[in-house]
Amino acid sequence: MIGNTTHNLMYSASPAKFEKHQSLAQESLNTYEPTLRGVSPDDVKKHAISKSLRLSQIFFEQNNYELALLFINEGLEVESNNSKLLELKKKIIEKK
Repeated sequence: MIGNTTHNLMYSASPAKFEKHQSLAQESLNTYEPTLRGVSPDDVKKHAISKSLRLSQIFFEQNNYELALLFINEGLEVESNNSKLLELKKKIIEKK
């Protein structure tokens, strides 16, 4: 089939998959900011934590606990007492 219909089928997620990850995608968009000169150390830290949390959540949802833990630990190196990362780490340990 030629036209937009084929293009949409090839490059879109099913509604069920889209809905499952929509909140995570929205959170990524909400926390995205381009890297600019003069970014404060606090902003760098905030984005490093957000990145680690988003990636660990994605891998957790895919039952890929090793990669989730990798990104959790990366985030905990930046902020060792981050409650969201620690909670997700606890959930993974309980599942193992």
